[in-house]
Amino acid sequence: MVTSTYNQPQISVKDQIELLKSDGLIFQDEERARHLLENVSMFRMKNYLNPFRQRGNRRFRKNTTFDDVYKINNIQKRYCKNLRKCNFMSKFF
Repeated sequence: MVTSTYNQPQISVKDQIELLKSDGLIFQDEERARHLLENVSMFRMKNYLNPFRQRGNRRFRKNTTFDDVYKINNIQKRYCKNLRKCNFMSKFF
């Protein structure tokens, strides 16, 4: 079994939002985003953020919103619930 060690310190949800904003992600409702990130976690959302980033850097594609990313998360959740499979996203990313 392979284990990984992560050396990055945990940052607050407020700081996560600021970091994402500095990378160009648009937040239409920061309070809602804060609530969602407190319940979903950045670790899980990270996989859904990557397809929205520009190739070769951390910046997000123009006009990408947090809601765009969260919608993909919800699609995957519904898929898993309905089919009892959770490998949906691995087919695309």
